[in-house]
Amino acid sequence: MRDRLSELRSSLKRLSPEQLKEIVRQMETLDKELWDRNPIKAFLRSWKELVNAENPDDKAKAITKLGESLDRIAQKIGDLNSGFSELYGMLGNLGINTDGLEKVSGALNGL
Repeated sequence: MRDRLSELRSSLKRLSPEQLKEIVRQMETLDKELWDRNPIKAFLRSWKELVNAENPDDKAKAITKLGESLDRIAQKIGDLNSGFSELYGMLGNLGINTDGLEKVSGALNGL
């Protein structure tokens, strides 16, 4: 949907400034939702925007989006690590051998 709105952007110039402002606001809302759902896709989209940026303002916006998506990726990894740590602890408390899970835990801590 967001890509379709971007494609239509040039044809939307006939709209009033208020209408355009609302459409841009909705596109930003969609971006934030996409970042929450899949921050890796958001990172890739932001990277493409940076590569295709033609002026300094667009580059600055793309860099900001890249940073936000990296922050979100780090947050998701942190959430995953926390959940895994809880699971690891529960399995140990139940007396289940967790030796093989140490590598996974170490890898997550390394991220």
